[in-house]
Parts: sequence; C-alpha cells; structure tokens
Amino acid sequence: MLSSHVAIGNKLKKYFYFILCGLMAFLAIGTKETAILLPFFIFLYEWYFFQDLSLNWLYRSYPLIIALCIISFLIVYFVLGDFDLFYYFSKFYKKRVFTMSQRVLTEFRVVLFYINLFIFPHPSRLTLDHDFLLSTSLFEPFSTFFSLQIIIVALFIACFTARKARILSFCILWYFGNLAIESTVLWLEIMYEYRMYLSTMLICLPCLILWFQWIQNKWLQIIPLCLIVLLFGSWTFMYNQVWKDRITLFKDCIAKAPDKARPYCNLGHELASVGQLEAAAENLQKAVEKHWHYATAHYNLATVLEKLGKIDQAITHFKEAIRLHPTAPKYYNLGVALSKKGLIAEAMIQYYEALKKNPDIYQAHFNLAILYKNSNQLKQSLHHLNETLRIKPHFQLALKESGIVLEKMKNNLKYIE
Repeated sequence: MLSSHVAIGNKLKKYFYFILCGLMAFLAIGTKETAILLPFFIFLYEWYFFQDLSLNWLYRSYPLIIALCIISFLIVYFVLGDFDLFYYFSKFYKKRVFTMSQRVLTEFRVVLFYINLFIFPHPSRLTLDHDFLLSTSLFEPFSTFFSLQIIIVALFIACFTARKARILSFCILWYFGNLAIESTVLWLEIMYEYRMYLSTMLICLPCLILWFQWIQNKWLQIIPLCLIVLLFGSWTFMYNQVWKDRITLFKDCIAKAPDKARPYCNLGHELASVGQLEAAAENLQKAVEKHWHYATAHYNLATVLEKLGKIDQAITHFKEAIRLHPTAPKYYNLGVALSKKGLIAEAMIQYYEALKKNPDIYQAHFNLAILYKNSNQLKQSLHHLNETLRIKPHFQLALKESGIVLEKMKNNLKYIE
C-alpha cells in the first residue's frame, strides 16, 4: 500500500512514503529474517515490469544496487550485532543430527517437495514436524541429483524466457528466491510447511493464466476451479481437527513421523502439563531413546520422573541434560532432586551453579537459605534470604524465615556483637 502511494503521489509525498517503506522493511526484517530479500524483489519487479528488462537501466542503476547491498549488510549487522558467523555455524550444527552438506543436499529435494505438497495438500501429507530423509551425497538418494537438475532447468527457463514469458520467469525467481535463506546453508530445521506459504503464493498466477488461455468456455473455466476450492476447503477443515488442541496435534506428528524424537518430547511435555505423568514419562522415554543427545527431552523426562517419585532416575536425566546443554533451571532442579535424596552438599553445589548462570533465581537463594539454616549457619542463611527478598520482596515464606533466623541469631551469643 505504501509503495502504491510512492508511485502515484506528488514529489514530497513520494519521498515521505519512500522513507516509510524503508522503515516498514526494516521492521519486517526484525520480525522475519527472509524480509532481507524485500529490496531485491522490489528491484526485480521494477526491472521486469516497469523498465522492460532494460540492460541500460540496469547499468545505470548499479550505484543503487551497491547501495542496497550495503544497506542490507548494515541492517543485518545492526540486528545481529557482533555476530561471529563461523562460530554460530559450528555451534548450532553440533546440535543437529545433520551436517551442513547434508542439509544443502537435502534442500534440493525439499524445495521441490513444497511444490508437490502445494499441488496435493491432503491432510495425510501435512504435519507440523516432517521427518524428511537426509541426502548423504549427490546420488544418495538419487532423487537428490534429479532434483538439482530440475532446479537448474527451472532457473534456465526463468532466465531465457524472461522477455517472452515474463510472468512465468518472475514467478520462478520469486519461488526459489523466497526459499534462498531458509533452504540453503543455515542450521535451521530441514523442513517446515510455513516456509512454502510466501514462496508458493505466485505459483498460482502462471497456472491460472495458462488455464484461462487454454480453456475458452466460461463454465469449463469456472466449475473445475470451484470444485478445487471446495475440495481444498474440505481438506483444510479436516486438518483443522488435528489442531484442536496440542495433544492431538503432537499425536498426529508421531503418527506421521514415528522415528523422530521431538514429537514424542512435545507430546510428553503436554501430557505432563495436564497431569498424565505416566503417559508423559513413556513418551519422553521414547524421545531420549530415539535421540539420546536431546537435552530438552532429558530435562522434561527428569522433571516428570521427579514428580513420580523416581528420584534416582530423575537425577540421571538431569545430569545428562546439563552435560548436553547447561542452563540455570537444570542446575536448580537437579539441586532440588539431590535435596530430596538427602545429598545436601551436592544440592548446594547445584544451586550455586544455577546462580552463576542466573543470579536472580530467587528459589535457589531461598533453598540455600533453608539448607544453611538447618545446618545452623545463620549468617549465610540470612544472606540468601536477603537476596531472595531483593529479587522478590513480597515472598511470604522468605519474610517468615527471615524472622525466624533473626530470632535465632538474637538468642545466640555467637551472633551478638
């Protein structure tokens, strides 16, 4: 809408709306990183449909192209800050079950599967969490090489038919361009259906143009399209039943990707939240069996096992979760489990580790205060109670315990100066 005002407004308004367009683009990048491609597609649209693919215009615009590249780089730098790309590639790929080369090779097949899914979106083929077979080489599976050839041919068609079939050419570039960030080298998940929403938006356009060119009869043009709309609408209604709650959603994910750990972990977490602890533990156990290096699954399983009173097993999984991905809540909950086993010294170590990660975990301070009070170390107890009240001033238990500790110190000559 703003860009339309840029085109039709007077000179002052054009500059005003142009600045607003830039601001909206900047905010879009902060919301969704793929918006960084917005300047490229605006420029491509201008060149295709307003400048008649003029090479002279393209040559004259090279300062603008360079400026857009610099601005895009500055925006990325501003958003990400001091971002060591190589460090993050290494760090995040270590958490994945695939390497960078495997991801790139697999994406050749994924980007074509999106089109397949767009053409035939039956509910049985849709899921929140796809378990897509990885490509381990260019020929394993062979469809990887075949997919690459199709992509190359499609891009050649886009380049060589730009003047004769401009809309088709632009739509091909639109499709692959909008997948360029999320379906190449980044450490993101292999496949998510939401990535196809924007990229497939223009696939309909050349298809409809060809349809209305080839079919001349008005009723033959409209009736099949109405039937397709009704069919796809009924499929949408059917699939919406899967999304009626999170438990049915994750059960559907397990049914369609039974060898993937994450759906079991998600289902276990949801079952635990509604009090179905035994079923939750069963699903979380399957998650860690399918992917032992899954820190979240270990942590969720440990939390459920602790609630079931299986403290020894809970401690084992808390420790494994910390080994894989140490965070303050994991240290804290391990401390709680160790306290229940009577391993006070070890529990205190874990509470201090939690506070190193996050000094404002008031529960860790409070638990330390109670442990120190029970061992008659009243100064240390009072210190942690004061820290608890600094973080959460109206915590009633901490206020009560502070009174008890102060009374004990008052009656103990050791603490009277």
